[in-house]
Amino acid sequence: MKRTKLSNGLIFTKIVLIFFFVVFVAVTIDQFDLKAFVIGALVFSVFLCVIFLLPDKIEFDEINMYVINRNGERVVGLKDVYGIATTGMRLNYSLNLMKIYYFYKGEECTARFYPLFFSKSLKQFTNVVKKENPAARVDTFWLF
Repeated sequence: MKRTKLSNGLIFTKIVLIFFFVVFVAVTIDQFDLKAFVIGALVFSVFLCVIFLLPDKIEFDEINMYVINRNGERVVGLKDVYGIATTGMRLNYSLNLMKIYYFYKGEECTARFYPLFFSKSLKQFTNVVKKENPAARVDTFWLF
């Protein structure tokens, strides 16, 4: 079966963030201020961790969800997904970090991801999950 991509790679956001980091380093090297450099480096480090390390890559088909992260790929049956929710974390006040709750080998697990821009894949995913598991809770406010 063909997999549908659910998560956003945030390529443009990563490029912009790296560009601003390079500009920040260039400016602080020119007029070096240790306090400003440390504070700026900490702020950029937090943003880099949130954007690069926190989200997982999510794909799905009619039967399974595929969670791809640094630890490898997990194949999760859609019947084991019991919740989809938005979190309070946002990127540019428009892109919410989503969270999927699921069971994997008897354990409760979560996957975090930013959904694709201008795509109906999140709506398709919630429909497929509700079809496979009618008891699944979907708490998203911009599916349409």
